[in-house]
Amino acid sequence: ALVAADAAGIDTSDSVDAAMSWLASTDLTLEFSQSGQGQAAELVLAAVAAGADPRAIGSVNALALIEAGPSVETGFYGNGVYDHALCLLALAAVGGDVPEDAIAVLESSRTPEGGWAFDGIPAEGAADSNTTSLVVQALVALGQVDSSLVTDAMAYLLTAIDGESGAAFQPGAGFPADSSSTAMVLQAVIATD
Repeated sequence: ALVAADAAGIDTSDSVDAAMSWLASTDLTLEFSQSGQGQAAELVLAAVAAGADPRAIGSVNALALIEAGPSVETGFYGNGVYDHALCLLALAAVGGDVPEDAIAVLESSRTPEGGWAFDGIPAEGAADSNTTSLVVQALVALGQVDSSLVTDAMAYLLTAIDGESGAAFQPGAGFPADSSSTAMVLQAVIATD
């Protein structure tokens, strides 16, 4: 919510201050951040949007959890492509270093349609619009807007749009358009515009 409010230019300073104070005062922040790098990335993004230090959210250094690097086994930050994209966005938001392998793993986990599945399985039909949209936003934030990864992903996302009703989670899989997928696809469109 903090990231969305900031992006929309809404003056929510009192609410943001209250939210950041709560995050800094509860043990839940530590538990949440330690549950995975994707969760730590969400805290980093919230802190950056609020103008706070992502290295000091109470006793939590959420950024350090991401800077520990991607998994040696999978090459992903976190538990798949969705978490990976959140971590790339967080690193971009703080001007952090992103290893070349973090982009290369996106190339190898891309589906034939040009999108990504949340778990990184590159099988035909496995891609979803939400994960693909988040990857597009991360790549654009890292200066990759003209990359074939982005152009192919945007072509895939266009297939998710269902006439005038919005975007579906997985095009051609029988899923109807839904508000979450529509919002994610629109964010990718805005990022590439």
